[in-house]
Amino acid sequence: MLVPYSWLKNYVKIDLSIEEFTKRMVMSGTAVEGYEDCGKEVSNVVVGKLLEIVDHPNSDHLHICQVDVGAGSPTQIVTGADNMKVGDLVPVALHNSYLPGGVHIEKGKLRGEVSNGMMCSGEELGVPSDVYPSNTDHGLLILQGDLTPGQDIKPVLGLDDVIIDFDILANRPDCLSVLGLAHEASVAAGNPVTEPSYEYKTCGGDVNELVSVRVEDNDLCKRYCAAVVKNIKIEPSPLWMRQFLHKAGVRPINNIVDITNFVMLEMGQPMHAFDLNSVRGRQIIVRRAHEGEEMQTLDSKDRKLTPNMLVIADAEGATGLAGIMGGEDSEITDNTDLVLFESACFDGPNIRQSGRYLGMRTEAQGRFERGVNVRLCKQALQRALALIDELHAGEVVDGIIDIYPGEEELPVVESDIDYVHTLMGIDVPAEKMCEILDSLGIETKVEGNKLISKAPIWRQDIRMGADIAEEVLRIYGYDYIPSKLMQGETMTGRDSAANIRDKLLRKVLCGMGAYETVTYSFITPKWYDALLLPEGDPLRKSAKLLNPLGEDYSYMRTTLIPSMLNTLSTNMNRGNAAAAFYEISKVFLPKELPMTELPEERPALCIGLYGEEYDFYFIKGMVEETLKKMGISDLTFKRAAVPYLHPGRSAEVYAGDTYIGLFGEVHPDVADNFRFRGRGYVAELNIKVMDELTAGVCDVQDMPKYPSVQRDFAFVMTEETPVGDVMKLMEKIGGKLTEEVKLFDIYRGVPILPGQKSVAISIILRNREHTLTEEEISAVTDRIISEVSEKFDAKLRS
Repeated sequence: MLVPYSWLKNYVKIDLSIEEFTKRMVMSGTAVEGYEDCGKEVSNVVVGKLLEIVDHPNSDHLHICQVDVGAGSPTQIVTGADNMKVGDLVPVALHNSYLPGGVHIEKGKLRGEVSNGMMCSGEELGVPSDVYPSNTDHGLLILQGDLTPGQDIKPVLGLDDVIIDFDILANRPDCLSVLGLAHEASVAAGNPVTEPSYEYKTCGGDVNELVSVRVEDNDLCKRYCAAVVKNIKIEPSPLWMRQFLHKAGVRPINNIVDITNFVMLEMGQPMHAFDLNSVRGRQIIVRRAHEGEEMQTLDSKDRKLTPNMLVIADAEGATGLAGIMGGEDSEITDNTDLVLFESACFDGPNIRQSGRYLGMRTEAQGRFERGVNVRLCKQALQRALALIDELHAGEVVDGIIDIYPGEEELPVVESDIDYVHTLMGIDVPAEKMCEILDSLGIETKVEGNKLISKAPIWRQDIRMGADIAEEVLRIYGYDYIPSKLMQGETMTGRDSAANIRDKLLRKVLCGMGAYETVTYSFITPKWYDALLLPEGDPLRKSAKLLNPLGEDYSYMRTTLIPSMLNTLSTNMNRGNAAAAFYEISKVFLPKELPMTELPEERPALCIGLYGEEYDFYFIKGMVEETLKKMGISDLTFKRAAVPYLHPGRSAEVYAGDTYIGLFGEVHPDVADNFRFRGRGYVAELNIKVMDELTAGVCDVQDMPKYPSVQRDFAFVMTEETPVGDVMKLMEKIGGKLTEEVKLFDIYRGVPILPGQKSVAISIILRNREHTLTEEEISAVTDRIISEVSEKFDAKLRS
């Protein structure tokens, strides 16, 4: 927040250099980003009075002026300006003077005539026309007021001031005002605060006869105050007000608008002024917007409102967005003669949501979002009326409308002194704590071992003992906290079981050529449609975000599959011929909708492949190898029946009877929905189940001393025959001699008949006590041929 140093000094006597003052403010807890000396680049510029103006003999546009600059005798200056006359007061840059931007002025000659300096425009001095209306785009700055020739120009134009940039934290909305900062400055300077005047004269009448006010939604409007001023005189504000507003970053407009902005900066209370003659029915209604309601704001833009937005309405419709911006229909104009001033406390979260929805951002909106002090609404309105009276801008009608149904007493905080000492880390005497708190406006007394503190009207953040401890410590000084060595036990750090597991999974999958991906945990609901999930499918039971980034990120995902399909599609469409990815993340599974508790966050693994080198058996092998490395054995596979996988090229994987996940080729229709340019393959495994199935330390065996024997079989069987069942039977027949059974080929084509397939399976046998004999081997192989042929109606391929 930008605050002129001179404005603070209106309320607190500060006899400190700017360096010392800002240092004390920082040490007491009010951050200062920096400060700027308004006139640091201006020197040797004074007020001059024009005594004589004659045309330059050698120029058709230059003038020779004799100027009184307080030096005893007139000073001759040549100028090209033509907006001055004899008797005018103007800024004069004398010989060896400096202007903003490092401009150096020295005496010289113009067309043969001596010029002992330069008369200045407002632009050359950095003074905008908003502050000094007599300042034109081209020409000299004509000064107003009772000024003395030779007088330093800095105090005349307010350039002898310093602008301080305070960084106000979210928990101190009271410091978003000059008066709030003045209370902090009073502690730093050691002097009390002098409040501004709230007194004003009225002209009689009754405000209730001129306007009626009704608040329909008290949950969004805690307090609403209104007053009426008649016989308004629209004119520029006085110079001191224009200067203060300009230095604080607000553009002066006219006396009425400037008063509302001045009070907002001074007291932190946003205000608004309505042209009461433009308020239809002379009614002010604070309500939620109606469905489909529209209005035009002061920036001449049409706004479509929603029922969640709070508006200020008249008898016929919305005339202002509460806490954000007024309507163009009730704007203050040069013809306004009857004004209603509004001072209210609107709900901050509602203001924020409305502004964000409409894409609007205003100074008033920001203050309501941080929290406006409901107790100061009426006082701020009285201050505005006092300024109206002081500036003779109109006549105040008797009475103030004040709708405040939930009025609360100032909070009183009881703090245990020992508890406060514990929070601070140091023991500060109770009397000293009372002195500090009283200096901050927090009336405090000691009763036994307790501090009884009453928060001042301008503070909303004093609610508990921790707040009292903070206030005492920041003024007493953090330097008094004694230094202590950290205490604790040194212990060896180690990864959690989940981190160890994830590292193993990454090692295994990267070793198989896959790259890890990380995607958002929230997805678009359109992806569920793209997966061809039917209505009522458990995967559609998703948690919806209350404040999403957009529709594409509005639901917490219940499966990793759509995110992986989107990743595969992106790589396909960007020209990558083949790719293999995996993602280790969480899925979010609500127990019920609407949710009454947080969803289950279940860890999951997803694998995705595409390219000529990949097929169904490749991703099946990746799944098997991953589970094997996790110590999970006794795997079986069953045909999967999910809409997003190919019905004939997909499978579910089990360990015994426990379901782990599924894998397979992406269904062609789903592939089209995700804009695939070929076949893709995905797998999704439940890591939580994998953790439960992990065997831990496997059996340790000696290295085999005797050789193994491998025998290969090629069986012709029907397409429907599950190969996994055949492999399990072969493993069972081999018994303790079986070391490994694996599928290494499936063939379809001539001479295999349609509807059949040739399956090539190898079995490795080993006896750990002796070398296998031909009789032992033949006993196993003959039995395999016999039982597979009998149970699966298969034939050994010759």
